[in-house]
Amino acid sequence: MNESYALFRLILSSHRRVLISMISLVAAGQIVVWGSAVLHPQWLQSNFVPMTMICSLLPAALFSFVVFDYGYQSDLHFTASSCNHWLLRMPIKSWKIAAIPVALRTLWVSVLWTLVQQGEAWLQGRESWPWLAPCLCLAGAAIWVMGITWRPFANPWFRLLALLIVAIAFYACIAFIFGGRSMVAASWRGSVGPAGLAMAAVFYAGGVVASFDAVRLARTNARGMVPETERRHLASGRDLAVNDSQLAIAPRHFMRPYTALLWHEWIRIRGSAYKTAVLFLFPALLLSVFVVPFSGPAFVMLNVLIAYAGIFAASGNLSRSTIGNSSSLPTYLIASPIRSATLAWTRAFVPIAVAAIIYLSIAPAIAGWAIWPSNRAHWIAWAESYRSWFDGQDASPLFGMRLAGSFCLAFAATFLSRVASYWWIGMTGRSWFILSASVVAILFYLLPFSLFLAWFMKQTDWSTVQAMGPWIGHWLPTLLFVGIATKLSAVAIVAFLLSYRRLATPTAIVSVIASWAAACGTLAALLSLLVPDSRFSFAWMLAAATLTIPLARILAMPVAVAWNRHR
Repeated sequence: MNESYALFRLILSSHRRVLISMISLVAAGQIVVWGSAVLHPQWLQSNFVPMTMICSLLPAALFSFVVFDYGYQSDLHFTASSCNHWLLRMPIKSWKIAAIPVALRTLWVSVLWTLVQQGEAWLQGRESWPWLAPCLCLAGAAIWVMGITWRPFANPWFRLLALLIVAIAFYACIAFIFGGRSMVAASWRGSVGPAGLAMAAVFYAGGVVASFDAVRLARTNARGMVPETERRHLASGRDLAVNDSQLAIAPRHFMRPYTALLWHEWIRIRGSAYKTAVLFLFPALLLSVFVVPFSGPAFVMLNVLIAYAGIFAASGNLSRSTIGNSSSLPTYLIASPIRSATLAWTRAFVPIAVAAIIYLSIAPAIAGWAIWPSNRAHWIAWAESYRSWFDGQDASPLFGMRLAGSFCLAFAATFLSRVASYWWIGMTGRSWFILSASVVAILFYLLPFSLFLAWFMKQTDWSTVQAMGPWIGHWLPTLLFVGIATKLSAVAIVAFLLSYRRLATPTAIVSVIASWAAACGTLAALLSLLVPDSRFSFAWMLAAATLTIPLARILAMPVAVAWNRHR
C-alpha cells in the first residue's frame, strides 16, 4: 500500500465517528438552508437561515482544530509530542507525515468557508466576501494548532504561550481582512485586499513550516520528549513528565487518612498552583491594575480570568503518570484500604480550596484599581449607572462596593459550584462516560439558551420583551419549587446508594448535608446583606443558593470512585 494512502486511511480511521457526525451535520444544515430558500423564500428575511448555517457549520469549523490528526495525546500540559509515537518510529519520510494532515485540514476549511461565502452572497443578497484570504487564515490557524501540539516542549507552559501568540496573530489577520478598510486612510483602502491576502499567506506558510519542523523535532528522540536543540542539559536527562509528587520527599506520618490525603493532594497540585500564580495570575493582575483602566467589561473580564486561573491550578491534581491510563486514580490509591468516601471528598476538597484561594486575589486587584483617581471616577460613574436598576432605597456612598462585592460573591459561588458539580464525572475514570456526560451537560445549557435566543431574535418590539418579565416572575416560584424538589429527590437517591453499598457512614452523609446547608445559609445571608435592593430577600437568596451549590453530585463522588476502583 502506498505510504500516503496509508496515512490518509489512518487519519480517517482515527476520527471516523467525528467526521461522519460533522459531515452529516453540515449536509443536513445545507439541505435545510437551501431547501428553505427554494420552498420558502420569505424565510430569507428572518434569522432562521443564518442561525441554521451557524448551528451546522460552526461545530464543523471548530472540529477542524482536532480532527485530521493521527491521534495520540491531546493534553496541552503534556511535554511530549502529540503526534502518534508509533508513526514517528516508522520508516516514513517526515514531510509525508505532516503533508497529509495539512492538505486535509486545508481542504476541509476551504469547503466550509466556501459554503459560508456562497450562502451569504446568494441567500442574503449581499456583496460576496473574499474567499482566498479567509481560507488561508482559517486553515493556517488549524495547522498552527496541529504543529504546536505536535512539537515537543521541555515545559508545557511554552505550548500554551505559543497557542496564545497564534490566537493573537489569527485575530489580527481576520480583523484586517474584514475590517481593514475602516482601519486605514481612504487613499490606502485599495491595497487592503492584497495586504490582507499577503498576511494570510504568511500566516498559512508559517503554520505549514511549523508543522513540518515539529515532526522533525519529535523524531529526534525515540520518546519524542524534548527537541534536539534542548539547551538545558539537566532537563534532557530526566523525564519531564514527572511532577512534584513523584520526586523524593521525606516520609511523614499522619494520624488520620484524610490528613494524609490532604497533604498528598497538595503535594500533587502545588506545582501547577505555583506555575499558574507566577505565569498567569500575577501578570494578569499587574496588567489589569497598571495598564487597563477600570470599566464594567474590564471588571467582568478580570473575574473570568481569575476563575480560569483557579481552574488551571486545580487541574494539577491529576498526576502526569495517569495520562494515557483509563483510571484517574493512582494505582496505590486504588489498592489502598482508604474508604471511597474519604478518597473522593478529600481529593475534591483540595483543588476547589486552591481555586477559591486564587479567586481571593480579586480583592488586591480592586484595591489597586482604586489607587488611580481616574479609576475612582469611573467607579462612581459605573455604580451610579446601575443605581436605577434597583429600588433606590440604598443611597449610601458604599453602593458601588456593595454592588461589586455581591457580584464577586455570586460569581465565585457559581463558578466554584460548577467546578464541584462536574468533578464526580472525572472520578469515574471511564472515558466513554466522561464524554457522554459532557455532551449531556452541554446540551442541558445549550438547548434552553438556543430556544431563548431564537425567540429573542424574532422579537421586533422591545416592549414585548419587557412584558415577559411579569410572566416569568409569576412562574418563578413554581420553577424554584420544582427545581428544589428534584434536587432533594436526587439527594435522597444518592444517599440511599451510599448507605446501601456501605460507601459512607450515616454520620459522614449527615455531615456533608449539614455543611452544604451551612454554606447555602451563609451565602444567602451575605448576598441579602450585600445586594443593594430590598427585593432580593433572604428567602430568594436561599432558594438561589440551594439550586446553585451542588449536593447530590457531591454525594455521588464516592459512588464514582467506587465504580472506578472496582472494574
